[in-house]
Amino acid sequence: MSKALIALLGLVALGLLCFFCIRGHVPTIQTDLVARTGAALAAAGIPWASANADGRELVLEGIAPSQALKEQAGGIASQVWGVRTVDNRLTIAMVEPTPEPMVSAPEPSPVAACQQQFDEFLGNKRIAFETDSATLERESTLMLDELAAIAGRCPDTRIQVAGHTDARGSDEFNLWLSQARAESVTSYLASKGIDATRLSAIGYGASQPIADNVTAAGLARNRRIEFRLEGE
Repeated sequence: MSKALIALLGLVALGLLCFFCIRGHVPTIQTDLVARTGAALAAAGIPWASANADGRELVLEGIAPSQALKEQAGGIASQVWGVRTVDNRLTIAMVEPTPEPMVSAPEPSPVAACQQQFDEFLGNKRIAFETDSATLERESTLMLDELAAIAGRCPDTRIQVAGHTDARGSDEFNLWLSQARAESVTSYLASKGIDATRLSAIGYGASQPIADNVTAAGLARNRRIEFRLEGE
């Protein structure tokens, strides 16, 4: 056998020996990288990230509480000696939205609460009078009895009674009639025990219509008594 062939075989054998020696050390190197990376993460208070090694590449897996903490874990792993690259596979935890606190609607003021009771009781009903007169109809006195009871439960309110007419007749007559009807209502409420100093009457005549003054329905809507409550 020639010396050249013997030398060649020797080199091949040496190469194979080195290959198997290096291959045998790879698991040891990977284990060391994983152990040192895990220690670095634990020291930084990051127990939710786990490391695996593929050669000198680290793979981080787990669930990070936030994007910032994911990036922090990747930075710590990249600084471990012997690590070449970091494959950061950490996922971001889904954060449940914080429910909005229940905000209770503010309680209405006593005056607003009393006004609401007046409005709800009246609804589409109206205080009615005899034609061209300030004399209350019987049904309207029954309604005023209920309004007096509501007013009695709201002692710290002033009650303005506003009278309105339709546009038939002269302005002077309508103004007088609306004032007389408003005063008729305040007088009735006072007779039911409501302090007269809490009551005021004002007539607007036909100056503030809320409907047309042509149709029967529009005329009827414009003939009305309104109650406006205010604080003492």
